[in-house]
Amino acid sequence: MKKYYDIKKVIKEKNLLPKVISLLLSAILCLYVSKEKISQISIKLPIAFEGLEENYVVSGISAKLVTAKIRGDKDEIKGISSRNIRLTVDLSTIEPGDYKTYSIECHKIDMIGNYQINLDPENVEILVEKKVSRKIPVIPEFKGAAKDGFMLGHATVNPDYIKIDGPLSIINNIGLIRTENIVIDDKSETFVREIRIIRESDDTVNYNISRVQVTVPIIAHSETEIIELPILTTNNKKGSNYLLSSDKVKIQIVKNDDENTADHSLSAYIDCDEIKISNEAFAVDSKKTAVGFVRVIGKTSESTNRIISSSPVSVEIVITKE
Repeated sequence: MKKYYDIKKVIKEKNLLPKVISLLLSAILCLYVSKEKISQISIKLPIAFEGLEENYVVSGISAKLVTAKIRGDKDEIKGISSRNIRLTVDLSTIEPGDYKTYSIECHKIDMIGNYQINLDPENVEILVEKKVSRKIPVIPEFKGAAKDGFMLGHATVNPDYIKIDGPLSIINNIGLIRTENIVIDDKSETFVREIRIIRESDDTVNYNISRVQVTVPIIAHSETEIIELPILTTNNKKGSNYLLSSDKVKIQIVKNDDENTADHSLSAYIDCDEIKISNEAFAVDSKKTAVGFVRVIGKTSESTNRIISSSPVSVEIVITKE
């Protein structure tokens, strides 16, 4: 008991209680201030691929954007942006054909200070395929109707083919490239428009151009007639049979009393060389279905220029192996 009262007496005499309380409050304040000086921000970032060979392309990824959570000094972290962080995946040892899991590497750029960075997700699944290139025909699209007594002629596109490249599985399913709508309301004479093409939504497909020039003929109804032609196939692959869903095409042409408009001056065909189905695909199923683009041409440029329209523009083709 005596010892207890001695301590109490010392505290009272030395006025220690206010000092102890002050020290405790200072420690709490320091902890609070220290905590307040630490902050966290989140930035969504794309992934860059490194080491991928030119003849391969990424066709699928489980997460296109990754969230980087950055923790650090409140004052310093304010200046951090997407320019200070780069996310990469090393694809130098890629195995094409199946989804594989890869870790994401985080690179700091001009970040001076002690920062903690956590990624969500830390890994991604990636599918890599062979890259292929093809030339695809461009088909103009129209909206509206010409002036009464007039009609839309056979539009010409420059260039009429566009080169695209991308994953094999996607490129082989693109048969046509269409343009945005060209308005022909109340038109009564030929005009020219520069128009955008409509791209596939998949961003793995590259196009060598984004716009084409379309010459749009507007012709009087009284100056036209309709003929019907058989649809032929050219460049048939050896050992393959081609069955068309429609074997005739109706063609509207401009009348010309001075030139014979019989069937032999025009022809309609599908180029089978544009139908890209590998021999390996037939190993699974001996019958494949594809879409063929119907071309109508004349033996001379004059007869070709008289073509206004043709229907159908494309037909379904069943391909079988002998």
